[in-house]
Amino acid sequence: MVFVGFLSILGFIVILIFAEMMLLAFLLVFVGVVSVFGFFGFELWTPIKRTYDDEYRKRWLKRVKNELYGSGSASTVDFRNLPGSHIDEVNWAIKLYFDLYEFEKDLIFSDRKIEKGLRTYEVCEIRFKHAESHILKIS
Repeated sequence: MVFVGFLSILGFIVILIFAEMMLLAFLLVFVGVVSVFGFFGFELWTPIKRTYDDEYRKRWLKRVKNELYGSGSASTVDFRNLPGSHIDEVNWAIKLYFDLYEFEKDLIFSDRKIEKGLRTYEVCEIRFKHAESHILKIS
């Protein structure tokens, strides 16, 4: 009788320890996933947003169009003071606008690699045929 009581208490303790370990393992996995997403959040979210968020795409196309019609060209440099934008994002928008309206608006696309220190940046530009290129002047 004492043996059955001892086994039932021991079984209960093993179940509690197993449940605690499972809960701890679940929490560690959850914290790991959240940390990785937090660390790489922008890089993981941006391609999804570019592909499926129509408002996001329209907003960037409108920015590029306004710059293009305002000065005859639109380049990565023109959007450098835009808060929250990254060079890759601006280049994506310029290339997208060019892909959509290349023949309709008779656009010219140019790009250039610029090295600053140990980093290399890509600068893209679209322009009308009558407008001169501004990225050739960038050093």
